[in-house]
Amino acid sequence: MQGLSSERINQTSPYKVISAGEGVVRFITDNALVYEAGFLEDYSIVEEDGFQFYLKEISGKSASADVKIMQTIWAVFEEFFAQNESVVLYICDVSDGHQAARARIFAKWFHTFEHEERYTFIDSNITFEEISYFAAAIIAKSNPHHDEYRDAFIEFQKSIEDKLR
Repeated sequence: MQGLSSERINQTSPYKVISAGEGVVRFITDNALVYEAGFLEDYSIVEEDGFQFYLKEISGKSASADVKIMQTIWAVFEEFFAQNESVVLYICDVSDGHQAARARIFAKWFHTFEHEERYTFIDSNITFEEISYFAAAIIAKSNPHHDEYRDAFIEFQKSIEDKLR
C-alpha cells in the first residue's frame, strides 16, 4: 500500500488530519471528538490489493452528526485511491447493535458526494441468527482490475450466504 499524505488530504479536508501510522490518520472535530481512520490489508476477497477501511471514535465520547466528518473521510478516500489501485471493504461493527445505522450513514456519505461517476459502491446485508451483518466494497472505476474486484466481492457475498444456509 502506498502511504497517505496528510498534506494532500488537508488540501480538501475541513478537519486537519495527522498521520498516525502507515495508512492511518487522526483528526479532531469541532466537538472535540477524536477519530482514527485507516486501511488494513484484507485478503478475504482478493489475493492482493485488498484493504479494509475502518473509522472509530477514540476519545470515548458519543459521536454526533457532523458533515465535516463525512467530508474529511472522503478526502481520505480520495487520497487512498489516488495512490492505490485497490478494492476497499467497509464492514460495520456489530458489537453494539448499531451496524444498520452505520451502513446507512456510510452509504449516505457515498451517495451525498455523488461518487458514482468515479467509484463503484456495492453493499451487502447478510442476516445470520437474527444478527444483520453489513459490508460494502468501493472500487475506483479507473482501476484496471475493477470488474475482477467487483465480481470477487459479489462472489464472496454469495459464498457467505451459501455457508450460512
